[in-house]
Amino acid sequence: MEKIRTFVSNAKDGGLYPPMFVTEGLSSEPRVVVEGREVISFASANYLGLANDARVKKAVIDGIERYGLHPCGSRCVSGSLDVHRELEQRTARHKGLDDALLFPTGMMANMGAIPAIVDMPLRGVSALLRRGPDRRENVVFSDELNHASIIDGYSLSRAQIVTYRHNDMDDLAEKMEQYRDYRGLIVTDGVFSMDGDIARLPEIVALARRHETMVMVDDAHASGVLGEQGQGTLEHFGMHDGVDVNMGTYSKAFGISGGFVAGEQSLIDYLRVAARTYMFSGATFGSLALGAMTALEIARSEPARRHRLWALSKRLRDGLAAQGLDVLGKGETPIVPVLVGEEETAQCISHDLFEAGFFAPCIMYPAVQKRRSRIRFSVTSLHSERMVDGLVDAMSYICKRRGVLLAA
Repeated sequence: MEKIRTFVSNAKDGGLYPPMFVTEGLSSEPRVVVEGREVISFASANYLGLANDARVKKAVIDGIERYGLHPCGSRCVSGSLDVHRELEQRTARHKGLDDALLFPTGMMANMGAIPAIVDMPLRGVSALLRRGPDRRENVVFSDELNHASIIDGYSLSRAQIVTYRHNDMDDLAEKMEQYRDYRGLIVTDGVFSMDGDIARLPEIVALARRHETMVMVDDAHASGVLGEQGQGTLEHFGMHDGVDVNMGTYSKAFGISGGFVAGEQSLIDYLRVAARTYMFSGATFGSLALGAMTALEIARSEPARRHRLWALSKRLRDGLAAQGLDVLGKGETPIVPVLVGEEETAQCISHDLFEAGFFAPCIMYPAVQKRRSRIRFSVTSLHSERMVDGLVDAMSYICKRRGVLLAA
């Protein structure tokens, strides 16, 4: 315990221990009450404004009446409900794929699917029964800015791990050539959560086909957001195939807790008996599954939510860049980070924003590299143009005072 006390004390003394903000009431709305003060929040991933939609809430309430609170069992024992299968099938249709597998969270989807796929032995089930997979046969190629859930997922595997520079296809190609005799899996975020840019998926798929390597995309921040139908990164690039493992969450654009993996039928059938976070976790609440189905349908049938989200995100990105701020990620996503650099400066800017009526906690080490701290703004379709413009004005004033503008 003494080492733990020392670690926490050093983190707090060094300004690296993140503050815990307490929100009262609806935390995913644009106007929230944080620490007793009403502010405009740009900290929620409620991209399509569905987390508190009356239709979604009614579905969840009806689900509690129908299914109770929890099935109190894993999906492999007594926890599989008809609503689970219906949500999986609707999710697969939304993605244009054969089937899907529901996990309690997106984190658990990655931590279950990645080791199950990577550690499957080349010599079949009989080899698995005799001994574990030979790690020399398997390799994971991972973008250096992938989400922690991907990192934790492949860390549970026995594979060789090869990290390539962020969105650097030359580096990926070179490293794939070095491991050409291995069975490989390329894993990438579709939308990178800390930088807001988009994976170069067409080039990744081309490299994968050349080397007969599988591709997995974490579309947590892209599902419901990118593409005219909200299908994600594949649709954004006008692609119909090339990704073997399609992972996503309901907890962002769809406003409901849960994660999923979608793909061809054989993949899903395999993961049902190989993904440990699926097999050994309590099943998802039936009420939440019913709410997720409702949110999926709303997201599909009301594309104006996405169009508004894209327009507001561009308005904020362009407005901040016009003030000389270093806006990361030149993509078309609702994640709009402003690079600040030093941890202390980023915390001061976040505090100044709060005093000005805006809630946007700073992102700092270890979530990002040291001296790469940033203020990450998350836009939703519920924000107004006035809110976005007010944030631009506040950031311009605060950053000029703090001396972090790139241009006068």
